[in-house]
Amino acid sequence: MWYQSLDEAQRARLSSVIQIAVDQAVFGFLCVIDGVREIENPESKGRLELRYVQDTTTVLNGLDGPMLHEMY
Repeated sequence: MWYQSLDEAQRARLSSVIQIAVDQAVFGFLCVIDGVREIENPESKGRLELRYVQDTTTVLNGLDGPMLHEMY
C-alpha cells in the first residue's frame, strides 16, 4: 500500500536506494570471504573458504586466484 502511494520519481529513487544497499551488502560479504575485511581479532585470524564440491573439491577463493570482491 505504501509503495503504491509513491509517484514514479519516488519509486525510482527508492529502487535506486535498494540497488545501492544490495550492491554494498554483496561487496562487503565478498570482502569478508576474501579476507580483506576483518570480522575477528587480527592476532588469531582464521580464513574463510568458499568451496564447490562435486566429485572433487574446488576452492573458489584460493590465495592464488582472483579476489571475488574485485570480480564483482
